[in-house]
Amino acid sequence: MKAISIIKYLFTIVGGVLLVIAFINFQNTRVFLESAITAEGVVTGLDTAVSSSGSTTNSSRTYAPIVNFRAGGGENITFISSIYRNPTGHSVGDKVGVLYLPDIPAEARIKSMPDLWGSVFLLSALGIPFFLIGFSIIIFGMMKRRKSKYLQTNGVKVETKLHSIERNGGIEVNGTNPYQILTQWKNPSTSKIHIFKSDNIRLDPSEFVPEKVFVFIDGNNPKRYYVDISFLPEAA
Repeated sequence: MKAISIIKYLFTIVGGVLLVIAFINFQNTRVFLESAITAEGVVTGLDTAVSSSGSTTNSSRTYAPIVNFRAGGGENITFISSIYRNPTGHSVGDKVGVLYLPDIPAEARIKSMPDLWGSVFLLSALGIPFFLIGFSIIIFGMMKRRKSKYLQTNGVKVETKLHSIERNGGIEVNGTNPYQILTQWKNPSTSKIHIFKSDNIRLDPSEFVPEKVFVFIDGNNPKRYYVDISFLPEAA
């Protein structure tokens, strides 16, 4: 359970940081485009990068075009695109559109979607899932705690019988599944049998569970309930 608690905050923070960086890159590119001048450049070579694994196979290599263009002041400027890909999408001798700022032409960019917005899309594609997963777990936990507190305060307290103690196969942390206490109760007004499941429990609660367990239910909807496991000792 502690691992899930750490993961939810870690995912939210990592996702949030990635989205902030993506927004900063978006703003920087937008400001850049407002003042940039267009020129025509020529790909004069390809810069090579090798993956961190150290492998030198062709599949591990990525390439970025080296571009030369003439700025408005007449000087020849050469720059390397910040986007490394395999395949690169450019060949030596290709003509490409270039965008640059008059005061810092050396920081020019190729006029293409990947070169201008690639980092924004990549960071957003990584940040959004991380943030949504982490934030969803946090919100789900908050809503669950709020429901439990509401039922303990306003719900109907009923005495249920111990049904079983089972592993929750839907959740796995560090190779193990948490436990759940299952109890049963016969609704006197409908004669139907209801099975209630407790929140997830990290340690095996078998030796601590009494035959009778209290459950707080919504009087109008017994499917909304909270199994009282306050009898369990706290884990060290």
